[in-house]
Amino acid sequence: MKQISNYIKRLYHGDISLFTTFWIYGFLIQYILAFIFSTLGKLYNQQLWLVFLICFLAFLEIIYAFFASIAIWRSANKYQGDKKWADGAKLYIVISIYMLISTLYLRV
Repeated sequence: MKQISNYIKRLYHGDISLFTTFWIYGFLIQYILAFIFSTLGKLYNQQLWLVFLICFLAFLEIIYAFFASIAIWRSANKYQGDKKWADGAKLYIVISIYMLISTLYLRV
């Protein structure tokens, strides 16, 4: 458990490589979560437990998205390679946060 906790701290502080942080935690996991929401949305038939489940998972996804964004941003700050990759990762974060906020705003 301590190893997992240390890894999460390292991830949050940007100490995991930009490649891993961006592609695994920022891209792959986000699209897996989107697939789960899409699937649950298709199953939605106004059952109360499913509404609560979707709301709870959406809340967790928002928290995760901000965590992943911070991790990617910090990893990009520490990236030693070509600056365009770090700048591209930061641009992706800005666009992703804008899209998340605008989506939430449109649904309210």
